[in-house]
Amino acid sequence: MLRVLWKEHYGDATAFRVEDEGDFWIIFRQIIEGSPGNVPYDTILNAFKEKKLYGLKVIETEEMFRLGCKLDPLFCVDMNGDPGDYLLPCYCIMQDDIAEYIWVRPDMRRQGLGRLFVQKLRIREAWNPLPESVGFWESCGVETVESLS
Repeated sequence: MLRVLWKEHYGDATAFRVEDEGDFWIIFRQIIEGSPGNVPYDTILNAFKEKKLYGLKVIETEEMFRLGCKLDPLFCVDMNGDPGDYLLPCYCIMQDDIAEYIWVRPDMRRQGLGRLFVQKLRIREAWNPLPESVGFWESCGVETVESLS
């Protein structure tokens, strides 16, 4: 589960295929603000079009609604600064059970979001991972592969 920012009254996190344009733009905003110029924007757009883009969101509980948790810093806001539907600031590009890419907004890294993707999407392999991420994949029990079969 998530570490520092996760609160007991939050519902379960779920992974979902990003098919809604609104969700896409909310995630895209996180990328622009979190890693400007360092992420291949065309890759993310193509993954969305090809239905290979996944996100994470939290299922709202009654207590979350009562407390107005949509404004908690863990969750994304849309292009106007309005709260989204408990989207978490991360995405995964994957095909079958092979992850091509996982990105987490820099201020939310090391909170368990990447591991949530691995668990929820049942990722078994990581394709051509960045050298600095190999330790993460190994700690999750995910095999790294050099080419997609």
